[in-house]
Amino acid sequence: MSEKTVIWIPGEPARVTHQSGTRHLRTGRSYKTKALKDWEATLKAALLPYRLEKPLEGPVSLTVTFGYQAKKKSNLWKWKTTRPDTDNMIKTVKDVMTRMGFWKDDAQIVVERCSKFWSKDPGIGIVVEPLEEDNGELIDDEEVER
Repeated sequence: MSEKTVIWIPGEPARVTHQSGTRHLRTGRSYKTKALKDWEATLKAALLPYRLEKPLEGPVSLTVTFGYQAKKKSNLWKWKTTRPDTDNMIKTVKDVMTRMGFWKDDAQIVVERCSKFWSKDPGIGIVVEPLEEDNGELIDDEEVER
């Protein structure tokens, strides 16, 4: 099994997300805004040095932490409870990493954790870890049967 990959991308995470950066036309088609395209290009450039030799196969765990610049010292290390939403933030990261070949399909991500907080040093922390096919550590059969 491959080792886990730990990634740090310094700098303020963009506030544009997959949801806010996609526009839908009356024709049923959609397109990405320039802001979303720029953010995806920034992510791709930052992730390039961490690209794997070949895509992971099997189940994958993904942890993404977004640290935003705290404007007040009193907010340091507190959870960021304002927009953007974590589900929309992680979608953009997953889409870019899928296109870059970190895994074959983002459906392989079976464990996902995303958080956001106020930080002194803004950036994005990403941990990608291949998992064993047997999920015995994650699910207790007795708990499931109840």
